[in-house]
Parts: sequence; C-alpha cells; structure tokens
Amino acid sequence: MPAALPVASSLPRRQRPRRLVLPLDQPSAWSAALREVSLLQKARYARFLEQSRCIVEGVGGESFLLKAEAVDETTRTRLEAAQLRAVEEEYQEFLSECSKFRQEIRKEIRIKKFTRAELAEEEHSFERLERWAGDLAANDHFGAPSRSLSEQALKECGAALEDFATRVLVAEDRL
Repeated sequence: MPAALPVASSLPRRQRPRRLVLPLDQPSAWSAALREVSLLQKARYARFLEQSRCIVEGVGGESFLLKAEAVDETTRTRLEAAQLRAVEEEYQEFLSECSKFRQEIRKEIRIKKFTRAELAEEEHSFERLERWAGDLAANDHFGAPSRSLSEQALKECGAALEDFATRVLVAEDRL
C-alpha cells in the first residue's frame, strides 16, 4: 500500500480542497518516517482511502486512486520542496490565527467580559486550532521549520484559555 503525500497548492488556504491526496509508492525514496510505516498503519491507510472514495462517490463525485512515482531525483526534490513550502505557508497562517486568538483573550480580560457564553466561544475557537494543528502535523512529512513554533503557540493559546476560564469561574462565584 502506498504512502500518501498531500498535493501542494498555490491557492489560498480557504480556497484549497480540505484533503487532496496523491498516493505515492516509493519504498526507498521518501523520508524514513514514510519507509517505516507499519503493516497496521498501511491497513489503516487503505481503509482511509476506501472510506474517502466512498464519501466522494456518495455525494456524486468521482475519485481515482493512483500510484505515482517521481521519474527522477530532481522531480522528487522539487515535489518535496513544494510540499514543504505549502505546509510552511499553512503553519504561518496558523501562527497568525494563534496570535489573533491570544489577542481576543486579552481583549476579553481587559473589558472584563467573563461570561460562560464567551468562554464557550473561546473554547470552540481553541478546539478549531487544535484540529488544525493536528491536520498540519499529519501533513508535515518533511519537517517544516515552523512546526515547533506552532506547537508552542498552541500551548500558549491553551494557557491563555485556561487563565480566561479561571477568571470566568471566579467572576461567577462573586455573583
């Protein structure tokens, strides 16, 4: 069963398909992580591909599962670089969203808007960031430079949310 590499796209993130996967079958050409995929992971990947095909075809779309191989080292290097650039761009967008999240929390603290509704809204935003971080990590096959910064930014967002939640609970106790 081939490994999967998301196709790089030059479209802005919001205009890109959520998951466009180009299956690749190169037992020795890709990174060590892809070469060391266990049989269980390969079986899960095969089920994932089949489920994806069923979903696409279930809504009237067409799907094609392919095995592809770079014809030479230059092509493989260019493809890896394109994938790395695409993931790095998405990490940069993620870092920007984390910054906006922390700014929003600071604003709510500054105006003392310590309500359950606001906390629920911020928790929802944080859950979205967590899902996005998981998707990014899953697509980061070549170690994008901003991965560790993004992981740290998500931790900082979690700490800011915890601080805000504590303030909401304290404010409720005062009422």
